[in-house]
Amino acid sequence: SLASVVIGDGVTEIGQYAFCRCTSLTSIEIPDSVTTIGDWAFSGFNRYWGDDSHLKTIYIGKSVERIGEGAFNECTNLTELYVHRDMPPTLESSNDLSAATIYVPYMEYYVYRGTNGWKEYADRIVAYDFINREVVDMDRASLSYPREENRVFLRPPQQGG
Repeated sequence: SLASVVIGDGVTEIGQYAFCRCTSLTSIEIPDSVTTIGDWAFSGFNRYWGDDSHLKTIYIGKSVERIGEGAFNECTNLTELYVHRDMPPTLESSNDLSAATIYVPYMEYYVYRGTNGWKEYADRIVAYDFINREVVDMDRASLSYPREENRVFLRPPQQGG
């Protein structure tokens, strides 16, 4: 009975149904090397057999671009989902995150809340500082833009044309 999984750094994809019905699994850490979480990868409930997922915590690394259809379908005990990616990964249909608190990088908090797939969980999304491992109160936060792509560089006008 598998309780937790830490996926190795060389893995780039979690395949379809990879951990489907691993009902004893309580936590999983997905490294930065993974770019895709396949369809129904962690789907934990099967109405026909009466299995219920015990999955409570998922940490998704910085590189996941797509969370497949139903990847977290019927994960009824999922309470914490940490998504470390700056830009929201595509969240396909049939994922139910309605019981989870979704922790996202505080600099992208508003982006997640406005992105298709994620915006239906806007009231569940929490700004999180992954470096200091703490929740950020966005009503009191003073935001700066440390990433170079968000900086504005002013160049002096060129002389003599």
